[in-house]
Amino acid sequence: MLKKQLLIYCLALFFLPVRVMAAECNAPTCYSLISAKDNYHLEIQTTQTVPINQLFSLDIIITNSEGKPLTSKIDLDLDASMPQHNHGMNVKPVIKNLGEGKFQVEGMLFHMSGAWTLSFTITKGITREAAQWVVEVQ
Repeated sequence: MLKKQLLIYCLALFFLPVRVMAAECNAPTCYSLISAKDNYHLEIQTTQTVPINQLFSLDIIITNSEGKPLTSKIDLDLDASMPQHNHGMNVKPVIKNLGEGKFQVEGMLFHMSGAWTLSFTITKGITREAAQWVVEVQ
C-alpha cells in the first residue's frame, strides 16, 4: 500500500504544475508551493494535521516570485477533489481575503481518506495563475 501511495505521489508531482519548497514557517503543518508560471509563492499553514471528516482551516500567504509581500490586490479561489474517485468536497469553504496576499480558508472538510488535490487559482485583474497541492489524508 505504501509503495502505491508513493508512486501516486511521485506521478502527481511529475504531472502537476507545482513545486514544493522547504517550509519556513512555525505551524505544525506548513507547506510552500510555487505557482505554475513562477509568479507567486504560496505558504499554506494549518494548526493541525489534515483530519478525515472534521472541519479544519488553512492560512495562506501569497508573495511574489521573490518572496516579497504583494502590493496589488489579488483574489484566491480554492477547490479540492479526489481525481481517483472523480469527486470533490461535500462543503464549500469560505475564503477571507485579509489583504496583502493573506487569506484565511475556513470550512475545509475531507470526508474520506486518500489523495486529495487542492487547486488554487490566483487572480490579479484578468490574469489567472494556478497552483496545486496533493495531500494524502489517512
